[in-house]
Amino acid sequence: MYRLNPRSLAALSLFSALAALVPADATALSRAEDARNSTYIVQLREDPVANYRGGIPGYNATKPGKGQKIDKTRPDVAAYAAYLDLRHDEVVAAARANKIQDYRYTYNGFAAEMSDAQAEALRSSPDVLAVTKDEVREMDTSSTPNFLGLTAAGGLWDQLGGFECAGAGIVIGIIDSGIWPESASFADAAVDKGPPGDHNNCHRKFQGDLGWHGACVPGEGFTAANCNKKLIGARRFNAAWGGDAAVEAQRPWEFMSPRDYNGHGTHTSSTAGGNHGVQTTGPAAVFGAISGMAPHARVAMYKALWSTQDGSTASGFTSDLVAAILAHRSSGSEANTVVENYQDLSENQKRDLLNFLRSL
Repeated sequence: MYRLNPRSLAALSLFSALAALVPADATALSRAEDARNSTYIVQLREDPVANYRGGIPGYNATKPGKGQKIDKTRPDVAAYAAYLDLRHDEVVAAARANKIQDYRYTYNGFAAEMSDAQAEALRSSPDVLAVTKDEVREMDTSSTPNFLGLTAAGGLWDQLGGFECAGAGIVIGIIDSGIWPESASFADAAVDKGPPGDHNNCHRKFQGDLGWHGACVPGEGFTAANCNKKLIGARRFNAAWGGDAAVEAQRPWEFMSPRDYNGHGTHTSSTAGGNHGVQTTGPAAVFGAISGMAPHARVAMYKALWSTQDGSTASGFTSDLVAAILAHRSSGSEANTVVENYQDLSENQKRDLLNFLRSL
């Protein structure tokens, strides 16, 4: 099968906590809609792991202390997370729905397939805070480091000690169409270049400083060796589509892995946290060297957007995007998550998304 290389990483775009989320074109995604039942995201009343202060017999508090992070390997955390999953199963069984995935660490709930009538009945349950219908989202990007003033004298990079320090100790989670790991923007030669134990000039060693508990999950055209000290995590999310088999049936050109088909995720990842001074090639060479907004940050890719064959766009369901956000938030890193695309949402969609993010 013919595979496209990612597009050249020419244009730079704004790195922000939310780059955006947009409902996708209904015609282009009609096959996906027809192939699945309605999916709803259900939020339950019990606290997620990040907020649980105790009170349930047999389950100790799991809320991290000030300055601490969620550690999924702690027995108390694992036990309470399992309890939440059991509660999800009970609610799903009572509703006679079909659970797709669980959310437990910074948001307590699940995504499940059900009828509109079942969803309406769940809204009246005392165990339920919110029931939101799943939607398909589509991507978009814009902007540059110079435009943001990062490179100016006295700008943010100067304030941080130079571009070598911008993003040090941070893992940027990108939720997009995947990543092309061979790009020089994700080479680890520029990471940890100081001697062991040198923490003064942004030469931070990976293990120990970041407390990273994320994963590098292999798949089609992507092995664990494609991750390194720069690209430290990579996963894919497609449960709402029906898993790999369903995506393969609907979009057979796609990679069933974190590898990027259309280049958009590679672009946004390099924009947010790509290495500094990377020379562009091919038609993009006229732009000269490029840099991420936080070039010393690490990058973790969460592929939840799946490309059309012509590479003009990529899309995914809200429930998978939520799962990707929560996977990063529970990774134990100094987590910053970039999601694609917000400015074109309806007012109701913006409200629902912001309410969800405030709950994290």
